[in-house]
Amino acid sequence: MNAADLADIWWNEQPPERRIAIHGWLSKDAPAHHPIEGQLEMFPTDTDRTNR
Repeated sequence: MNAADLADIWWNEQPPERRIAIHGWLSKDAPAHHPIEGQLEMFPTDTDRTNR
């Protein structure tokens, strides 16, 4: 198992609230993030839930 596998395991064990807090901390004062073409956003910004 490599470091990336361990990081994925650790991340997936975190509760959603902690993931959101970590994401906020990491993106604080960061330039606007534009996803790479084809990449799914970790936290979608649309609030339209009618098609879910």
